[in-house]
Amino acid sequence: MGLPARVPLIRRLPVLIVGGGLSGFTSALSLHRAGIRNNIITRETKFTQHARSGVFLGGSSIRILDRLGLGPQYRSLGTPLYRAVIEDVNGKEIISFRLDDYGMEVWNVPRQNLQQLLLESIPPDSVHFGTKFRALHISDGSAHVKVQQALDRSGQLIEPKAAYFESKFVVGADGNNSAVRSFMSRPAMTFYSGTSIWRAVVQNQDTEKYPLHIGKEVWGLKKRFGFARMSPDEVVWWAVLTDLPEVLLRPFAPHLLREFSDFPEITKDLILSIESDRSIYRTEMKRVWPEQFPWVDPSSSRIALVGDAGRPEHFGNLHSGHSFAVEDGYFLAHHLAEQNEKGMLRTGPKLGRYQESRQEQMIATKQYSARLDRLSLPQSRIQRYCVRKLLHISFERMALHGTGPRIPMFQA
Repeated sequence: MGLPARVPLIRRLPVLIVGGGLSGFTSALSLHRAGIRNNIITRETKFTQHARSGVFLGGSSIRILDRLGLGPQYRSLGTPLYRAVIEDVNGKEIISFRLDDYGMEVWNVPRQNLQQLLLESIPPDSVHFGTKFRALHISDGSAHVKVQQALDRSGQLIEPKAAYFESKFVVGADGNNSAVRSFMSRPAMTFYSGTSIWRAVVQNQDTEKYPLHIGKEVWGLKKRFGFARMSPDEVVWWAVLTDLPEVLLRPFAPHLLREFSDFPEITKDLILSIESDRSIYRTEMKRVWPEQFPWVDPSSSRIALVGDAGRPEHFGNLHSGHSFAVEDGYFLAHHLAEQNEKGMLRTGPKLGRYQESRQEQMIATKQYSARLDRLSLPQSRIQRYCVRKLLHISFERMALHGTGPRIPMFQA
């Protein structure tokens, strides 16, 4: 499929990133640190139009922010978590542990604050808000990306008009239902997995009931509810339901109150503390077909995926998606920088090592997620003892993963 000759060209550049989430902005900043010019396009007109939510980062993602020079600013935006507690619906403790015993540093930060920090760290003219990805065409050693713009240069809404970018490489950072992924030579399809996650941030100053630096989850049969304080004035909560026959539609609060009616009263209090139902943010977890699909387009070598675009499956546990999004963006930029030094960005980079590492990590994450899903079911004393032992093993392995991979240093 070619692009019409009358469609205006916005810009020629080495790398174009589609999607303005954590993986997209981390890719952009990391590439800038490596001296590779790039732009981001995102359909969002601003960051704050979605419900307010929290981001949990830990392990190597924190060290990546340190390497990018954003560690101190990131820590100043949020609250550290020192302890994690998991209980059953009757209030009996399943496991409790200190994160630093496993060498894990975890911070809870408002998503909008982190996005703003990343935005302010890259060139101001490199982000195109209100720009929707429409099509991708590979030809003559370049990638032509057709877009639809809804904002002019001053940020004012306009009648949507078509245009295109020309680049040597395209990064798909556009989430679970990635449009970029559908233009790869081996595209993958996603289906609703039966698991949905709801998140919200509520105003609350009761630090005795919701203490600082502690994350807590309550586990029931195929359902989980957790919360943690994000600031002295705010608490972030999340609800996970599995094996739902259909997607629950708004209003969410009545559905959640019904589904978690057998949970402790604190669950009801948090759900009812929302300002409006629009303050609840829902994520529908996916299954993917085929199960194995490339993170890098094997045909053109000019497309790669990061974040949920490359990992659209059901990984609703451990808040791992945020950390992995940062890791994906950073490591892809590192591999692209290596290829650029060899002059291969222009001819088509070879990113086999990036794809192999991401697939290995995806398999490990899927195993951890499935393990926790299974561990949330037992109720007897013997089963609970086994759960505690297995959870300790799981967290020890996660800690090793978080400190194990060598994180390369970019030369600014």
